[in-house]
Amino acid sequence: MTNAPAGGKINGFSRPWDPHQVGAWILLALFVASFYSLYTPLHTDAAGIALSALYGAFVVLTFVCGWHATGCDPSDPGVLAKKKGETITHTTENYCYLCEAPVKKRSKHCRRCNKCVGAFDHHCPWINNCVGSANYKTFLGLLTGCFGMSTIQVAAFVQAGQKQHETAHVANTLAVRPAGDCPLLSATRRVG
Repeated sequence: MTNAPAGGKINGFSRPWDPHQVGAWILLALFVASFYSLYTPLHTDAAGIALSALYGAFVVLTFVCGWHATGCDPSDPGVLAKKKGETITHTTENYCYLCEAPVKKRSKHCRRCNKCVGAFDHHCPWINNCVGSANYKTFLGLLTGCFGMSTIQVAAFVQAGQKQHETAHVANTLAVRPAGDCPLLSATRRVG
C-alpha cells in the first residue's frame, strides 16, 4: 500500500496510480474494441444492432461516471476549506488531528489518500479514489454501467453461439452425401 503525499491526494488521477485502476482502464478499452470489432460486424440484424446500441449506451455511462468518480475530490468540507484558507462555517463535534481540521460526524480519514472524506464509504482501488458523499451516485452509475456491459457481452456470446449452432445444424442437414453413404440407396442396390 502506497501512501499519498502529506497534503493528500486531490483525486484518483493523482499519482501514485493503483495497478487496479490502470488495469481497469486497459480492460475497458479492450472489451469495447473487441465487442465492436468482433460482434458488431457479424450481427447486422435488428437484435445485433439493438445490442450494439445498448452496449454503446452502457460504455458511455461507464466512462462518464468513472471519469467523474475518479476525478472528483471527495474531501470533507472542513478539509477543503482549510486547503483554500477559508474559515469553516459548519459546526461539528469531530476534529481530525491528521488533517488538522474540523470534520463532520460521518467523515473518516483515509490512510491511502491521507485526507478526511465526507460520508466515507470505502477507498476503491479500481478508481484510485475514496467513495463518499461527493461521488457516491456516480460510483453507483459506474457499477451499473459495468454490470450492463458485462451482461450484454454474455448475451452477445450466447447469441453468437446459438447462431453458430444453427448454422452448423443447417449445413449438416443440407450437406450432399455421396451415393455410397446414403442408407436408402445402399439398401436398394443390394436388393436389386
